[in-house]
Amino acid sequence: MLRERGQNELINNAINIFLTSLAKDKAIAIILSGTGQDGLYETEEIISNKFLVIVQDTKTALFQFMPNSIIEYGHPDYVLFPEDIIQKICDFV
Repeated sequence: MLRERGQNELINNAINIFLTSLAKDKAIAIILSGTGQDGLYETEEIISNKFLVIVQDTKTALFQFMPNSIIEYGHPDYVLFPEDIIQKICDFV
């Protein structure tokens, strides 16, 4: 679902829109380094649909706020170092 950002939208919510689309189909969401709480509620929707959510371990994230918000409130399936994410995806598929 691609659209122009409205004049009153100060924050880019592209991650939220993208994850909402994923939650409607089979999905694997991978949340990496980022600021803000982008994707928090949408990730919960993906989890409730029994799809896979992997979050980057904050020890390796340049910006920890986004991964931390998912870890604290979204209950991801896995919190992994980046080098371990690909193997987990392969195991899942």
